[in-house]
Amino acid sequence: MARILRDVSDIDNEVKCFLLLNMYLHVAWCLLSIDLQSTEESISALVSKRDSLFEQLECITRSLPNPPQEGRGENILSFRVIVIQAEMWCLFKKSKDSSIVLDSLGYSPDEPSIENFWNLSEKLLTISDETEDEDANVEYIEDTNRDAVMLAAAKLVATRSVPMDYLAPKIISHFGMHGASITDTIKHLISVIRKTANDEIPIIFLEALKRANQRHSVDIAQLPIYTFLCLLSV
Repeated sequence: MARILRDVSDIDNEVKCFLLLNMYLHVAWCLLSIDLQSTEESISALVSKRDSLFEQLECITRSLPNPPQEGRGENILSFRVIVIQAEMWCLFKKSKDSSIVLDSLGYSPDEPSIENFWNLSEKLLTISDETEDEDANVEYIEDTNRDAVMLAAAKLVATRSVPMDYLAPKIISHFGMHGASITDTIKHLISVIRKTANDEIPIIFLEALKRANQRHSVDIAQLPIYTFLCLLSV
């Protein structure tokens, strides 16, 4: 499947989505079979499959239109890339409790990769807001995809698969901007952070407010996130 994505240029986006999903499911299935008795060869084979999928995700991300295109089905591949990349980072996150045998399976994305992930996520959230479609089914699909993007990003923070201080403020800065469902996701993420890293809350909130203010260039007191975070801080 990786060879098809790499060597065949004129593939429909829906076919690319199908191939990426199958690669992800295959890697996830192989990971389930790994335990302390697994041989070095089987672990190396899984690492190779994992790295191959990461490589394809990065290549596709670089080839995506910037900014994302408006219209029916134009961003289906972008949404799929975001969700699969987040799931892969969660699956292979480094664990302090992992054995020496399984340590090689741990994966930590570097900051440029996380930045690219969030930049694409943010653009998809924005394009969904700006796009109007008379077809109610298409609008529903767009909203569902947008929810999936925010859930994927929030899961990375909640599971500590990426640095919380880097991604959490970026996510929280979008509070109140994209409808009730995404707002609820951000609320749940804040609840998780308060339970697991309450000491970091003040800094995260401050950075979120800064980002929201910079993005909108308005009086910060007029932003929905300002009132919400002030209430939480009491």
